[in-house]
Amino acid sequence: MRFTTNANKRRIPHEAVWRVIVRNQPRPIVTGGGQDGLWYEGDDGEGLELEVITVPLPGGDELVIHVMPTSHRHHKEGR
Repeated sequence: MRFTTNANKRRIPHEAVWRVIVRNQPRPIVTGGGQDGLWYEGDDGEGLELEVITVPLPGGDELVIHVMPTSHRHHKEGR
């Protein structure tokens, strides 16, 4: 699993992201850039609920392009 600079901007530990990915069923999406991706949402096991978006890389690896606490999304929608 690799991370883009954008995915790291909120300083969420990579271990928390990994736990969300392995504990939750993804939903297939198409990213804003037109790539096929996977959207995960769930708890990291330590009380932090995250939204994670990945896109596939050659060789079967995943690139994490977005990580955000879901509380940020809900706050933004309430504006």
